[in-house]
Amino acid sequence: MAWRKVWKQRRKGVRKDAWLIRWYDDTGKMQAKTMHGTADEAEEECRRMEQELNDGSLGRRQKIHWLDFCERYLADLTSCRRPRTVDDYKKVLEALTADYRPERPEEITPHRLREFVRQQTDGRSPATRNKLIRTLRAIFSWAVPEYIKENPARRVKFAKEPEHDRRTLLPGELVKVLSVADARGQAVLLFGSCCGLRREEIATLRWEDMDEVSSRVRVRNSAWHTTKSGQQRSVLMPPALISVLGQLKGPWKSQFVFPEVYQSFRELPVEARKEWSRRYKDGLRQGLGREEARRLAWRAARRCQRPDRPIDPDRLTDLVPRLVKRAKLPHCTAHDLRRTFCTYLAACGTDVLAAQKLAGHSNPAVTAKSYVQPVLEMLNAQKQLPYWNVEPPRQLTSEEGT
Repeated sequence: MAWRKVWKQRRKGVRKDAWLIRWYDDTGKMQAKTMHGTADEAEEECRRMEQELNDGSLGRRQKIHWLDFCERYLADLTSCRRPRTVDDYKKVLEALTADYRPERPEEITPHRLREFVRQQTDGRSPATRNKLIRTLRAIFSWAVPEYIKENPARRVKFAKEPEHDRRTLLPGELVKVLSVADARGQAVLLFGSCCGLRREEIATLRWEDMDEVSSRVRVRNSAWHTTKSGQQRSVLMPPALISVLGQLKGPWKSQFVFPEVYQSFRELPVEARKEWSRRYKDGLRQGLGREEARRLAWRAARRCQRPDRPIDPDRLTDLVPRLVKRAKLPHCTAHDLRRTFCTYLAACGTDVLAAQKLAGHSNPAVTAKSYVQPVLEMLNAQKQLPYWNVEPPRQLTSEEGT
């Protein structure tokens, strides 16, 4: 009987390379699994699997308890993925365990996974559903063929995602929004549109990250936040942003550029609003003027001010649409500022690799596909073709030809 082979193929990753190992089972169907490690470890795994394939022991699945399976999977995932990804996968496994309490991995059927996906994403967007399905497929793909025969998540279908209009602020629109914003709002707008920072990166910025001498801001990993790609970067700050930052150094003496403090009644949490209103009305009843009553109310609400913590990113999410609405412009989100940054980098002729590094993406394809939108300068780029103004030779008429 001919010796049956096992092949390996290298897959380049962001943090660590992976290996795709493929072989044909007894029925002639190709099987595959992914492993992480060095080339020598992948070669050793191929030799081991070849031996088991040819002596008939490869198809014999191991028995393992579900909790032990989750522990082993997360341990392997920690060695090759960033902490934020590991936390996302851990939450999915915890939710799956809480809903079904399985004893073995093989007890998770496609029907159960469909119900789990439906319950977890009820009322959510199709993109959220598809992200959960991709996570489940990755988890159970790791278990094939050692613990389960086939991946049950493969039978859970993806939802069709509608095309969304991605908003890009025009230069005139950005100036208009800046004109109606206060110093904090202007800083958020400039950090997003001129530096390309994500909302979590803006929220956790510290004063030590600002280098006014070189006009740069360093986006670093810290105890408060880990960047999405796991990579740290440094980007230039425009002169307007440096001047605005000088206005943000208030009396709080916080290490954060945007601390968890509230500057208006509208920003206060619901319970703090009730306390503020009660103290304000008590001050008016005591015969105080409106300004004195406001100061009394703010002293009562001072306990909810947390300058030792960064601002909640959700507050920045609400801030940008509110400013855009005040400027009487079409709806725009905080993430659209980042798209504006990438789009105009491309319109200025910036190389896609440089744009990827400035935006902090893990892959230049992400920058080009999801963040660069066509603007007037890009749509008119064909006018720069060297033959754009070429005049075709005049055709002779039939009378001229005779």
